[in-house]
Amino acid sequence: MIATLLRKPIKKTVAQNALENGCGGLNIDATRVGYSDVERIDFDAKQRQQADPEEKGWSGHVAKVGTEIQMFKEKGRWPANFVLKHVPDCELKGTKKVKGHRGYPNGPGGIWSKKYHENHQQDRKLTNVKTIKDNEAWVGHADKDGKETIADWDCVDRCPVKNLDGQSGVLKSGAMMGSYKMWGRNGIYSGANEYSATTYGDSGGASRYFKQVTSFKDLLEYLALLITPPKEIKSNVFIGYVDDFLVELEWYEFDLHGAVIIGELTKEQAQSLVDCMLPGSHLVLVPYDSYHVQTIVHLEDCGLEVRDSIFIPEEEEFMYAKKASKKEREKGLEDLNSEKRKNTHPTVKPITIMEWCLRDIPKGDNVVDPFMGSGTTGIAARRQGYPFVGMEISPEYLKIARARIESAKDES
Repeated sequence: MIATLLRKPIKKTVAQNALENGCGGLNIDATRVGYSDVERIDFDAKQRQQADPEEKGWSGHVAKVGTEIQMFKEKGRWPANFVLKHVPDCELKGTKKVKGHRGYPNGPGGIWSKKYHENHQQDRKLTNVKTIKDNEAWVGHADKDGKETIADWDCVDRCPVKNLDGQSGVLKSGAMMGSYKMWGRNGIYSGANEYSATTYGDSGGASRYFKQVTSFKDLLEYLALLITPPKEIKSNVFIGYVDDFLVELEWYEFDLHGAVIIGELTKEQAQSLVDCMLPGSHLVLVPYDSYHVQTIVHLEDCGLEVRDSIFIPEEEEFMYAKKASKKEREKGLEDLNSEKRKNTHPTVKPITIMEWCLRDIPKGDNVVDPFMGSGTTGIAARRQGYPFVGMEISPEYLKIARARIESAKDES
């Protein structure tokens, strides 16, 4: 299943649109995989001087005394456009313990006051950890035993969660210290000044990186939460089938901050929906039984912009692959004049993914890529023995693609 995320054009900037209409951005913090707690700390001059005698923040900007700064105790990864849905026969057995990351005792939290430090440790149930010293931070995700508690599922073979973990195997995430961003440009609902997450330092299957839901209802609620402004903003978000919306439209006048619509829309129905949406409001279009290309065309004709697609594998086949290595990305580019990166394309696909996408094309048919990028589809086509035609608007990427595809001629 592929859901499509669309947005009504904003007026001016996202921030200005949010102030005027209460919408415009995605609610990232509310939909993190694992969610996050937010703690606000009001720094005084003394604490700032402990951090830096010249009263500068970690980013080098002058830190104004009395300014409220958001510090995030991350409990969740950034939400992806990939959501996993368990099948009905999967059983939630309870919870289990997995290795977690305890954090960095000497991190930026060392400038916190002793009083806050003690409260922080009490909140995290880490008061008995002997290695903690006064004014040291403990910003990890583990309990005092060094482990995290997660859901324990007994998944059947056709479950996408089990399928993904079976393909990925056990992966380990490195533990890195987060960075402080002073007056940064994060999501409109994500705070301007924040301490970014330390990475987890955990291990397990790839499914832990993504949101998991247990039913279609849970999926709709999650998608609605993604486009719903924070609770302090009074908002109106519709969730339901096309027919339900049309019935309510006969009785009510809407000013929608967002909508999750299931099913297909005619051109007239699409216009009625768009007319109800505030500038900057999002729509998530969920297919009823098949992909909704014509409905998307209608919505674009009515003024909405496609922002993203959200893949929700159910029981259909899908493939997991690691990102392309540097060796794979730059094979054939040895003669290019570049001291560092030779393949400058920002999103080089793994060759195995494109080979998988070509698996059902009859032998002898032409493979055409009108947006060739750095040529990965052409490499996969040549390896599989397909005639290939590629088009690329960027002369720089075209040169890279030609060299990479030419280097694959002996691999077919």
